[in-house]
Amino acid sequence: MGGEALLMGLGGCFMSNLLAAAIARDIELRGARVDIEGDLADAPPRYTAIRMRVSADGGTDAELAKLVTIAERGCIVANTLRNAVELSVECVE
Repeated sequence: MGGEALLMGLGGCFMSNLLAAAIARDIELRGARVDIEGDLADAPPRYTAIRMRVSADGGTDAELAKLVTIAERGCIVANTLRNAVELSVECVE
């Protein structure tokens, strides 16, 4: 389904930016994951909001938060979607 592919593309783009930012700063992340969910509208069918929840072991909470900010700013897909839907990203444990 196209909607799921869109969310997977967002997650892949975001995660590649997150891992690149961690490597560039010598921060070892283990078990990094992003869980993505979206709210659907019926007519026309579309996402009205998308939420990403990011978790990882390694580094401090402040380092992970900084990496998430860097990844969010560098993610082409997130930057494209941000003007179309309510897009939020948060760190979780």
